[in-house]
Amino acid sequence: MYEVILQKSNRLVNKLFNTKNAANDISLLFMENLLKVLRAAYNNNSIKSGDIRVVIKSKPYVQNGQFIVIHKNNSTKYIFFSYECAKGTRNGYIVSKIPIALRTWYKDDATKKSFDVFILDMTKEDYEKDNYQNVDFCNYTTSTVNSYQTFAYKLCKTLGLNIINYDKLPWDKNSKTKANHAESNVPFSSLSELRTMRDKHQKKNSGNKSSYILEVDDKVIIYGKTFGNNGFETILIAAAVKKITSKHVFFWQIKDTNTMNGVERKATPITKENKQLLRNFNITVFDELQDYTENENAKVKERDARNQIEFRKNLMMKYGSETPECYLCKCNLPHLIIASHIHRICDINKENNKSFEERRSEAVSKDNGLWLCANHDKLFEYGSIYFSDAGEMIVADSLNDEQKKFVSDISSKAMNGQIKILPEHLTTNMLYYIRLHRNRTQQNV
Repeated sequence: MYEVILQKSNRLVNKLFNTKNAANDISLLFMENLLKVLRAAYNNNSIKSGDIRVVIKSKPYVQNGQFIVIHKNNSTKYIFFSYECAKGTRNGYIVSKIPIALRTWYKDDATKKSFDVFILDMTKEDYEKDNYQNVDFCNYTTSTVNSYQTFAYKLCKTLGLNIINYDKLPWDKNSKTKANHAESNVPFSSLSELRTMRDKHQKKNSGNKSSYILEVDDKVIIYGKTFGNNGFETILIAAAVKKITSKHVFFWQIKDTNTMNGVERKATPITKENKQLLRNFNITVFDELQDYTENENAKVKERDARNQIEFRKNLMMKYGSETPECYLCKCNLPHLIIASHIHRICDINKENNKSFEERRSEAVSKDNGLWLCANHDKLFEYGSIYFSDAGEMIVADSLNDEQKKFVSDISSKAMNGQIKILPEHLTTNMLYYIRLHRNRTQQNV
């Protein structure tokens, strides 16, 4: 007996199986569609309606997604459905909704459950119908194996997700799809291979600022866009990255406010459920949203030398902390930690005697920054604290005794009453920036 759990309110599940109406009258269920899915999933054409027990639930999961769950004997199978019209969307076709199903899969003990992907494809005319009764949802045109779908299938392979009807897709249509078949039939073997294939697709849409991946020593840093399908895609890519590397993977969230139809989109972080999914893969997620500024585009954006993403990456390279922590106290709360410049961006931008490249180099230099908590960042910015040439933190004389005591109390990394920049961090270049900061804030020192 196959026990099938169907969601009542998911748009796609409802159109495939008529769950909203069948919840009140099971005879209204589109049984032929369900049989078609189960026969493909279990490679058993002899499955009959009498072999199936259907349970329709209003909200069986944390967030309704386009998947169903099947219990048979002591096994459980999750079946995720792709977007039903491959020509209608790129990200949305397959990768955008998989994380929703993955979240429930993990919560339901993923080690004991299989996760299968059922590829849908139908004509535009069928897609626009109110429901999919008597619709061929396995049309499988060449749109199901274009270059981006090939990348998506390869991500699934990397994550160990079985594509039920993979061999039914029209791989033999032409030489190009044959090449796609050969490429997507095996998982990614390295981070370099994944990044190269993704970059190839990104070049086809150069107007879209993409998420990107950096490999730094023993770390992999993913700068992921968070809006809509972009956010889901990046989450899936991050999970695949972790599958193919033993390095510690960090996920920085990028503000995605590009306009759509003339309306600027609001930058929002990924949901707590998606954060938990990434953490299930042992990926460190930082809560703070970062501005998206690419090196090659900076010249055309108000001559601003800042590139906060590159700067953060460089600080991580220098200080080597998996979880950034204030250099002057023990605060490591992600939303309170700031990549703080020693020599300010606003001052760098005023250095008209230097080329843009020179100013950009200063703005992203690992020696021009410290991880500081919100308190120490403001104290440092306004000169209430500064550093000597020996790297010692000094509390400014402009503060009264009570204020000095407060600064001392919150500076918990002091040893023998003194906080110092470690010798391995205090380079000649860093000393240059420390002096610029001191000259700006301490006129009489």
